[in-house]
Amino acid sequence: MPVVEEDSEYCSGVMYLPVNNDTHIATTLDHEECRAFERFVKSEYTIELEEKYNYNHNSVLKTSFVDNIEYEINFEKVGEEYDTFFVVWYGDIDQKQLDKNVK
Repeated sequence: MPVVEEDSEYCSGVMYLPVNNDTHIATTLDHEECRAFERFVKSEYTIELEEKYNYNHNSVLKTSFVDNIEYEINFEKVGEEYDTFFVVWYGDIDQKQLDKNVK
């Protein structure tokens, strides 16, 4: 899903959400599924999520910055499961860089 700025309609990134295989609707994950999602993201984008921020005991944000592209994965505990998403922020790079670095 594109991340579009409301005031300028500029697309500054792409957000990926885990979806239910049957309904194709975004879904929450259990702890083990979160770990699998993070492993998938790291292998798919060949990144290490070096920076880790614990906003509180229920929310964690991990980030990486490679070749002018920022990657972030967020886990927020909701009940017994986690609301999870992954964002690729490509900001101000030209189309050639975008084609080379963003999958």
